[in-house]
Amino acid sequence: MNLTKKILAGAAVLMVSTVGAQAADVPFSGNVSASCTLTVDSNGTLAANTAATVLGSAEAGGVRGQVTAAAVGTGFTLSVANPTGFTANPTGGDTDVAFSSIYSATGATTVSDVAGGSGSALNSGTSVATIGMTATKSSGIFPPGAYSSVVVVTCS
Repeated sequence: MNLTKKILAGAAVLMVSTVGAQAADVPFSGNVSASCTLTVDSNGTLAANTAATVLGSAEAGGVRGQVTAAAVGTGFTLSVANPTGFTANPTGGDTDVAFSSIYSATGATTVSDVAGGSGSALNSGTSVATIGMTATKSSGIFPPGAYSSVVVVTCS
């Protein structure tokens, strides 16, 4: 190949490679939906008072349960129901018993010692709620044995 043809061929390759460069936009889109999610961080523990007439998380050795509420958006309410009874108990352990619950929250929403059955407006963000419960015997004492109950927490 003669020198002129080589120069022309080289120039053509350079022109093709620079002319072929392009840019493209890649669009992205998304949507954030309002939501409220509850996560049980830890279960509670019931302990008896010295007279064995109260089982509760506030008694010596008792521990409140903990739930994390993650709210995206506003308009959500955190509610804690009073227990309706024991899910397990020894014979006679569920007779003449009144149940109650209480909760507090810190984080995006701060409330202190709200009685069960009441709701609290949640702010957008993460709130950590501690849940307490009490079972009180109106006559007699709690017989020895294992007891368990459930406190229902909702975010609606």
